[in-house]
Amino acid sequence: MERIIVVDDDRNISDLVQYRLSTMGMDVATYPDGERGLEAIVADPPDLAILDLMMPRMNGLEVTRAIRANPAIQDLPIVIFTALDRPEHKEAVHQAGAEHYVTKPFSVLALGAYVEKLLGLRSCAVCGKQRTADDVDYAPEQELLESAGVGWTVTADGEICGDCRPTIIQPHTP
Repeated sequence: MERIIVVDDDRNISDLVQYRLSTMGMDVATYPDGERGLEAIVADPPDLAILDLMMPRMNGLEVTRAIRANPAIQDLPIVIFTALDRPEHKEAVHQAGAEHYVTKPFSVLALGAYVEKLLGLRSCAVCGKQRTADDVDYAPEQELLESAGVGWTVTADGEICGDCRPTIIQPHTP
C-alpha cells in the first residue's frame, strides 16, 4: 500500500485529498503545517509528499529544501499545490527541488490519477507497461491529428501506451 503525506493548513483541502486517495487504496496522513509534516516525513518516509506552498511554521518551499538536503529522503517525489499561479512561483518551486506543481483549485479526480501516474501505479491495458510522470498524454481529439503513436490514450478498456496504441487504435481517415 502506497503511503502519502499531505501537508496543508486548509483542513477542507487536506480532508478532501485524504478521502480521495484513501478510496483509491492509499494510506494517507495529513498534517496542518510544514514543521509537523517534515517531522513525519523524516520519521517514516512516505512514497510521496503533497505540500501546500503557503503554510504556517514552514512553507512548502522550506519543507522541500529540507527534504532535498536530507540524504535519506532526498529522492522523495514532491507535489506542491498552491493558489499562486505566476511563473516566478513555479520557478521557485522547481528551484527548491519539487518536480510537480498543481494549481488550486484542482480536480480531486485528476489529482488521484496524477498521483497514480507519479507512483507508477497506472499501466497499459495491453502490454502492462507502467506509466511514469514523464509520459505524454493525448486526448481523443489529438488522436486524429497525431501521426506518431508516442503518447498514452485513455480508452473505455483502460490506458494504452504509445507503443501499443497504433496496433489497437486506428486513426480515422476521411
